[in-house]
Amino acid sequence: MNTSLCLIRPDNYLQEVVLALKPVLVLCMPFNEEFPSQLKIVEEVASSLQNELKVGLLEEAFIDTFKKNLQISGTPTFLFMVKGKEKSRMIGLTDLQALADFVTTARKTVEAPSLQNTTRTG
Repeated sequence: MNTSLCLIRPDNYLQEVVLALKPVLVLCMPFNEEFPSQLKIVEEVASSLQNELKVGLLEEAFIDTFKKNLQISGTPTFLFMVKGKEKSRMIGLTDLQALADFVTTARKTVEAPSLQNTTRTG
């Protein structure tokens, strides 16, 4: 596995996801026949965005618990998380461009200033 990916397990979830200083893209997917192609795409995103984004892969034994806790109905599911909170979700097999677009959109949403604190005059 690529060194720009972290393996997320129950014993390191707090450290790797909740306390992470950067947003985290989490791949929730069983290790099936589609897994290698999806992993390659995730590794490319991880490598190209390693300064702005942490990318994690769920340990297979943790997938069912994770799916139940976050109400994930299908896999693969890609979750964009900040401080352990889900900010965006994409379900289904993907290609490099679609995953890159998902991450870009999710990052912009998180980085956008809150309109609730804007005061309008006039």
